Amino acid sequence: MIHPEPLKNTSLLIIEDVMAPRKMLRRLLNVFGEYKYEEAENIKSAKDKLLSNSNFNIILCDINLPDGSGIELLRWIRFGEAGERFKDIAFVCYSSDLDKEIVKEAKSLGASGILTKPFNIGDIYQVFASTFNWGKETRKYFDQRLGE
Repeated sequence: MIHPEPLKNTSLLIIEDVMAPRKMLRRLLNVFGEYKYEEAENIKSAKDKLLSNSNFNIILCDINLPDGSGIELLRWIRFGEAGERFKDIAFVCYSSDLDKEIVKEAKSLGASGILTKPFNIGDIYQVFASTFNWGKETRKYFDQRLGE
């Protein structure tokens, strides 16, 4: 079977202030093949990267950041302040302590997915498969590879 690379030519922005979860997320994403990424440790840095780079396809963002909430960043993006090109970008929120109100707000702002830390490869797979509309062959390959 040919190894599909569903993230090939995908550029991610990972927004996480703690190194260990950033490394874990990158390691888990490597299961899906090659991808490009940039990292930001806070909202200010993420905004700077968004305003200077038009190539991101997906944002993975911790909800609890030192200078604010990932939900605030999602709102800023959805209201077009990062530019029209990002208004509909795939945006995945995550946290170790999600409550129902945060989940509700993230969904109302159009979050593509919501994950909990520590990360689970199965949950990441489901969010990416849905977000990028992976076809049957790609899903079948990863279902077998991940043992689901």
